[in-house]
Amino acid sequence: MIIWFIFGFIWVSRANLVNSDNQLHVFTVATEETDGYLRTTRSLRQFALNYSVLGLNTPWYGGDVKNTVGGGQKVRLLRDALTEFKHDGNAIILFIDGYDVIINANAEIILERFYKSGANVLFSAEGFCWPDNSLAVEYPAVKSGKRYLNSGAFIGYAPDIYKIITERPLKDEDDDQLYYTHIFLDPVLREKHKIKLDSTSAIFQNLHGAVDDVDLDFSPSGHRMRQVRLANLAYGTEPVIIHGNGKSKMHLNYLGNYIGNWWNPIDGCVACNEDLIQLNWDSENDFPFVVLACFINSGTPFLDKYFESILRLDYPKSRIGIVIFNRVEPHAVKVEHFVNLMDGEYHFVQADSAISLTERNARDRAVDICLESGCDYLFVVDAEARIDFSGTLKTLIKKNKSLIAPMTIRGEALWSNFWGALNDDGFYARSDDYISIAKRERLGLWNVPHFSTIYLIRKDRLSLLLSAYSYNVKNDPDMSFTQFCREKV
Repeated sequence: MIIWFIFGFIWVSRANLVNSDNQLHVFTVATEETDGYLRTTRSLRQFALNYSVLGLNTPWYGGDVKNTVGGGQKVRLLRDALTEFKHDGNAIILFIDGYDVIINANAEIILERFYKSGANVLFSAEGFCWPDNSLAVEYPAVKSGKRYLNSGAFIGYAPDIYKIITERPLKDEDDDQLYYTHIFLDPVLREKHKIKLDSTSAIFQNLHGAVDDVDLDFSPSGHRMRQVRLANLAYGTEPVIIHGNGKSKMHLNYLGNYIGNWWNPIDGCVACNEDLIQLNWDSENDFPFVVLACFINSGTPFLDKYFESILRLDYPKSRIGIVIFNRVEPHAVKVEHFVNLMDGEYHFVQADSAISLTERNARDRAVDICLESGCDYLFVVDAEARIDFSGTLKTLIKKNKSLIAPMTIRGEALWSNFWGALNDDGFYARSDDYISIAKRERLGLWNVPHFSTIYLIRKDRLSLLLSAYSYNVKNDPDMSFTQFCREKV
């Protein structure tokens, strides 16, 4: 969940039989439109790829693939979709997972590299033999690179892929990677369909266990000079289909702030002005209804300035309901004064007694109030925040993201309300681009693992966040919240 991509060679293989009649067809499987799915499909559109989404808005029977084996349903859906291509030797099929893949090249580049591989079917490769490690000894040795098959991305001629996916029976709850592994390890089938692994990441990059192998390349490169590329430093390649498999999804989020034609040094943020909400800002009734939750969790100097910044928001007061959670007894008088002063100015203004509540309970309560009032957005603003730009709320809504925060900084210091990366314990780590973003040298829309203090939540996510602040009681409420968003939403 967030905030966010030549012919002319002759090869001694089947590739020398292909010509411009070859068509690349991309297939992916997704049963719901998550933020990851939207990022994947956006990257496909950025490079004008012809794609089909299988299974959208249908039940998922393929098991809990995040935590265990499963995914056979993907194979079944692909079988049905490829029936029309099973005899089409000019059709080349690219399959990618639907939630954690980013495309970073057009069809010409992808096909050129596929032809160069000499394979009829080329699977992505990784460094782990999963889900059955006992099969590792059966894998052919490789001269260089990763040895084991990953089913999250593969490409091949339609007739070969169709025969592979119909070779053996498979249930929806069975594991798709294990299915393809058994096919690959069968020497007869491997030779028959010329199945190979992209061991050095000429096309595919699986990130799990390989995060240190890759880095972003911002240098200009011919006709791709406006595009940030991914360099595989281990093998000297430039993979163009990036898969955040396993525990690498957070690093995929970081890379996705640039690749997939999201941001580049020349144009800046390409994605920032896409899919914006267009509202009639002249009609007060057209404004979304926002519940503004104010949290006073510790002694706050200049609390009057905080309330003044709330009042300066350029947004119809009739479309804002304010609820204040004050856990500091000495501030009770100022809170009461603000409520009395603003009574009748906003849709509602209320102070929820929070002195006896934990911060965790108070934040969970704000989500409840927003849902009960029929809000369109929950706008969380802690007392530590000062909103200098009166158009902040409008700007956040226009961006049309399910969860979005403005950057706040403390004077000239590098302290901000976001973390660019996390360490192994889930606490702050400095990302390579943190300073550039915090100093506003790079402006954009960034997918980050953690933020706090001030943020906007869209109503379609609120019902999923009812206990987010209590998800991990060992951490502070804000850390529990963002951990829940990363892992559960």
